[in-house]
Amino acid sequence: MAGEYEHIKGKGRQFSSTYQPANRGRKKSAYKQLIEQLEENGLPRISNEEYNRISSGVIRQPTPILVEIEKDEDTPVFVRTDIRGLLNDMKVGSTRTLDKILDRILGRPMQPTENKHDVVVKPRTLTPEEVKEYIKTLEEEY
Repeated sequence: MAGEYEHIKGKGRQFSSTYQPANRGRKKSAYKQLIEQLEENGLPRISNEEYNRISSGVIRQPTPILVEIEKDEDTPVFVRTDIRGLLNDMKVGSTRTLDKILDRILGRPMQPTENKHDVVVKPRTLTPEEVKEYIKTLEEEY
């Protein structure tokens, strides 16, 4: 396998503390590059608060207004997509898109934990003696 790396000989030199590449570090993700490009063109990033306000406004509109907003080419894509999902769900009797929008606005509801035995467990910190006793018990069992 001698000469295995002959094709790259003379293509440069090894990096050191004094010789570093011009573009150091990890490349930006395509998403970050797109966001920066949009911001450079005068389209600022939408905040969560703005998104929530727009989405909550959309879900309160009557169907004929939603149809008109969805047809308008100047409407932002995320609004048109949400409206299209809502309208399609209405045709089939589903609330899937509405549920997703509400989850984004309000957050997902927490699942309540059930205590079937009505046992109240009060957490507390073990004393050093209790810790030693517990470790001793574990060592004996295992």
